[in-house]
Amino acid sequence: MKFNKKINNKGFTLIETLVAVAVLGMLMVSLGGIMTMSFKAKSSTGNNEMLSSNAVFVLGELKKNILDAQVGQITCPDINSGIGNSISFMTKSGGRTTLLCDAATGQIASASADGTYNYLDSGVGAKNCQNFVWCNLANGEVLSVGFTLNLAVGGSSVGNTGIFYGEVVPRN
Repeated sequence: MKFNKKINNKGFTLIETLVAVAVLGMLMVSLGGIMTMSFKAKSSTGNNEMLSSNAVFVLGELKKNILDAQVGQITCPDINSGIGNSISFMTKSGGRTTLLCDAATGQIASASADGTYNYLDSGVGAKNCQNFVWCNLANGEVLSVGFTLNLAVGGSSVGNTGIFYGEVVPRN
């Protein structure tokens, strides 16, 4: 008697299927983590670029304003510490200008008879205005005016902050 039994192996065993599903699951979780990290890095890089470009623009505008000030007509913040959130001066054309950091709105602005100009783009705000402007004084004369921009951009998941400094010497 001959036994001629053919074994038909057309499917996968339960163990093979479970191993394949587990490996595929680990690959999907790893790929998801990598993609999430790359999206966060891209967003963070974009936020850093936005902060830097806003800071360069604002510091340039503040510098232009101080260079337009009459040297003897600059009213520095708190004369004892020389640090504050605003500075006022008479311009060379005889107008009055105030540069300020408004903590309530998160804006840095220039206010004069010509109007108020907010310097920060939407989405970028001043995080802290306490040390916005400072003066170096000698014998009651303003030697230089410095600005500290403490800026923030972005949402809660990927928000960036930066502190930027600038200093200008008023000229006649």
